[in-house]
Amino acid sequence: MRNKRVKRSAGVRVLAAMSFGLAVILALIMAACLLFVRNPWMVHKLDADQDITQELSRAADSTAPYVQIRNMDLTYTGYYETDAAGTVLAYCYFGETGDSSVLVSIAAEDGGELAGDSSAQGSVLKDATFSGRAVNGSEMAGHLAQGEGMELQAYMDQYHMAGPEIMSYGSDRERIIIYHLMILTGILGSAAAGGVFLSEAASQRREEEDAAETDSSERR
Repeated sequence: MRNKRVKRSAGVRVLAAMSFGLAVILALIMAACLLFVRNPWMVHKLDADQDITQELSRAADSTAPYVQIRNMDLTYTGYYETDAAGTVLAYCYFGETGDSSVLVSIAAEDGGELAGDSSAQGSVLKDATFSGRAVNGSEMAGHLAQGEGMELQAYMDQYHMAGPEIMSYGSDRERIIIYHLMILTGILGSAAAGGVFLSEAASQRREEEDAAETDSSERR
């Protein structure tokens, strides 16, 4: 009987070690993701009243490309993004910052009404505040340049455009936060399970010691 208790106690201690080990592995994975892949918890807060193009470029090159822009005037370009079914997903705006401009993708929350208004091009949203992901790319600029029959660089020079674009629509921050929360839940769950197994192992250890003392007394 005592041998069975010893084996059971050892098995519970192994489960405790495995649970704590899993928690450590998940913690290392989360730390690596934050340091080397994507950090969704850091948001750079910028004011468009100043020239923020360098800050946007640095953010786009980092593992924390998320920004919050305040006081930016947005001018509708007339370009919008749709899905395969033709549903309007986002509108493209020129955002003014200092002496240059950036392209900003804003989620279409009006059911595509703006896209159907032929007089809307050039309309302005004053002092807008929004969040998004800075991207070192020219996807939106390429579409706009093609629409005007211009080379990309000539188009960017004509409109004094900075390199980064801002994806307010299509930012993956919320999705990555969910992944991080899932990993964090795994860490906490594994650590809690390890604590339960460790407590159970300690309880069984005490039972083994009590049983050993009883056996010793009976033999005397």
